[in-house]
Amino acid sequence: MNVRCTRRRFLAKSAALAGASAAAAVWPAPYVLGQADPNSKLGVAVIGGGGMGGYSVGAARGERFVALVDVDENTIAKVMKDIESKGNAAKPRVYYDYRKMLDECHKDLDVVLIATPDHHHAPAAMRARETGGARSRGTSSPARPGGRWVASPISDRATRDG
Repeated sequence: MNVRCTRRRFLAKSAALAGASAAAAVWPAPYVLGQADPNSKLGVAVIGGGGMGGYSVGAARGERFVALVDVDENTIAKVMKDIESKGNAAKPRVYYDYRKMLDECHKDLDVVLIATPDHHHAPAAMRARETGGARSRGTSSPARPGGRWVASPISDRATRDG
């Protein structure tokens, strides 16, 4: 293999490479190629925003916060005030009933974070998986185990459905 590099060839190739680098800095690629992927952020709903649900709200703020569900108006007001003070661009839709939220928002959801009292975890998780959206990805995330005993609703459903 005859790879002879003369000083003249080396200088010519170096100048061409430097010119291409300078041109790339002056005339960047089209902006469309530089945009972030629209699917890069997950659509998140939080069921139960008070108490330990504050961690779920914090996680949802880093993503596309679609909906907040809580039965306590004071908790909702506190979470919304916190969101406004942090300067989030989009505010989540507010619901008092997770069933209504799942019926209306299921197409926008990738993840449902569930931070409710123990006896509401299993029904909320089952409903989130059955309504669509998060169900297709299998991503409902209760903050507690699926039930208090082995024969709980979630374990029965998982055993039956596979």
